[in-house]
Order: sequence, then structure tokens, then C-alpha cells
Amino acid sequence: MNKEDYNGAADKWTECIDLSSQISTFKLRDKITLYNNRSGMYQRAGRDDLSLTDIDCVLALSPLHLKSRA
Repeated sequence: MNKEDYNGAADKWTECIDLSSQISTFKLRDKITLYNNRSGMYQRAGRDDLSLTDIDCVLALSPLHLKSRA
């Protein structure tokens, strides 16, 4: 998030999400955190459509997730 580069930060979260798919022992709760964090970067970048898409993923994986954005 250096210098408010939220799109760049979202790209880094995307890399993490992609890498997590290659790790068989990666925990579901950690994947949820990755999507939630990327959603926050998209939101700050003004890309609400992508932010909501990630929140949909969070809620699909954990319907009662308390940190999902309203």
C-alpha cells in the first residue's frame, strides 16, 4: 500500500491467491483472508465491482464470515 498504490497491492494479493492454489496444505481460513484483504484493496482503489466479487467468494467459502464488508 506504499503511496496508496491499491491496485498494485491488489495485484500482490492476486499473486498470493494464485500461489495458495498450488499448496495442498493451505488452510481455507487463510484463503478467505486473502480474498477479504484483496477486496479491501479493490474497494480503496474504487473498483467496487471487483471488491464485491471477492466478498462473494468470502461468503461462498464462509457464509457467516464476520469481517466481510457490508
